Amino acid sequence: MPRKVYARKSKLDDYRLNKLEQTFMFYRQNPVEIMRDICMKNPTWFQRITFRDLWDKPFIVLKWGRGASKTATIAWYLVSKAMFFSDMRIGIIAPSYRQAQFVFDEIDSLYAISPYVRRSCKQNPSRSNDRAVLRFNNRSFIEALPIGTQGAKIRGRRYSIVFLDETAQIDGDTIGMVIMPMLSNMLQGRRNQIIYASSPFFPEAAPHFYEACLQHKAKVISGNDDYHYSSYNFIDVLLDQNPDFVPDVSFIERALEMSPEDIFMMEWLGIFPGESHGFFSTQLVESCTPRGIRDIISVEFRGESGAKYALGIDPARSPRGDLFAMSILKILKDGTRHVVKVIADKGVKFPDMANAIRREVFLNNFNIVAIYMDSRGGGRELQDLLDSPWEHNGITYPPIVVVNDDEIIGQIEVLSPQSELRILRMIDFNTVAINDMYFKFKSLMEQGKILFPIDLHRHEDMFVENVSKEIIALKNEMRVLQTKPTVQGLKFDCPKGFTKDRITASVLANFAANEISTDINNSMESAALTSMLEAGGWIR
Repeated sequence: MPRKVYARKSKLDDYRLNKLEQTFMFYRQNPVEIMRDICMKNPTWFQRITFRDLWDKPFIVLKWGRGASKTATIAWYLVSKAMFFSDMRIGIIAPSYRQAQFVFDEIDSLYAISPYVRRSCKQNPSRSNDRAVLRFNNRSFIEALPIGTQGAKIRGRRYSIVFLDETAQIDGDTIGMVIMPMLSNMLQGRRNQIIYASSPFFPEAAPHFYEACLQHKAKVISGNDDYHYSSYNFIDVLLDQNPDFVPDVSFIERALEMSPEDIFMMEWLGIFPGESHGFFSTQLVESCTPRGIRDIISVEFRGESGAKYALGIDPARSPRGDLFAMSILKILKDGTRHVVKVIADKGVKFPDMANAIRREVFLNNFNIVAIYMDSRGGGRELQDLLDSPWEHNGITYPPIVVVNDDEIIGQIEVLSPQSELRILRMIDFNTVAINDMYFKFKSLMEQGKILFPIDLHRHEDMFVENVSKEIIALKNEMRVLQTKPTVQGLKFDCPKGFTKDRITASVLANFAANEISTDINNSMESAALTSMLEAGGWIR
């Protein structure tokens, strides 16, 4: 009698996975081992924790500082996910294509060192002008794209995983209206995933990332297993003592010296400044106003004999709009700068602006050896006016002209009334240049290298009182200065009722002072070296 065949297996039937299936099951259940065995990496303790959560949680926030290996960790995860799950559609999205390629560079490196990754792929990673892609044999793919204007570069795509690099620099509305809909449909019943990753930024400038951090942190604390929130920095790497991740502390120390405190805390330590923290905090402004009897800095209506000064100028084209502003900084031998005079006025005509500049250079005894002026807003017109001699009270003063690129500013002697006073540089503003000027000004304030006079609301000398009031107005502008992120950097602006013209003039004066300070420091170093050589008998 033939044996009866059942359509399904009985309890006695022994079902076993083959070797390949067992291997896949092991790695799917132990994702950290993928980093070691497949990616051939030795992860840090916090990378192991993060990797486990990345593996099965849909909502992720990584608020990591520089040097914490965020980019490498994400690259390993995305490749691992694409290898061990079929039909994964993974998008790396960033504010610019260059930024999007940073993670893809790590994927390229992983492809080069791991034979397992290479065997899993259909072809080598490929790049075009606006897209990088890696395709796998199991129909999964990873692509890196720029977000474009209001999401124009990514509209219409559908993903299983979206990684948003430098989330703080991506427009929050674009995330909500363009990126979130990409994850609305599940494939094969698998939950989709969105990963926000960024170093912190000013909360008022990037509220969407700040709020995402708060929300994810609250969800994790409440025990919601769908969420991950982590914040690590280079200190965590140092504590791990992993030989594969050794930060160069000397460069981090250099970054601390060169960066404003809040920028360093955000970029390197992964810490948000306070919600009400403006670019120049009241505490910082007040700390740069010495109040000790011996330390008080004086307002100067006229310059001090023998001192050197730098002048910054922000012209004004519109008589009803911006202010015409000038700021004068005294340069001490140790490089410290004192803001000693600020002039600001509205509705000034260009000839009067030119004469106001000449008065500070020729009549008020300020030994101004460098002038930096904004080329916009009438700057070129002012440059043309200054390019002529000035007749005043029967005396002819030389023209003030742009210094040649190959000349050291302030080193050209005035030999006669017909000589050109080459102390002027015209500054073509762009976002990068503006950011550089503001950050250097703030960094010097934090080092105690830019100081302000004590406030004088009343003074027997009306001219001194007026100058003091303008310096007070400058400090008030600094306290309310606001920042907004752009693709190129920060945009600086003031609320209604304030302008930033005095600040612009002051940061320009500081840039001019940098050129003077370099010359002073070089002269001091040269004198010290000469003295040392003379003492040693090398110079006679």
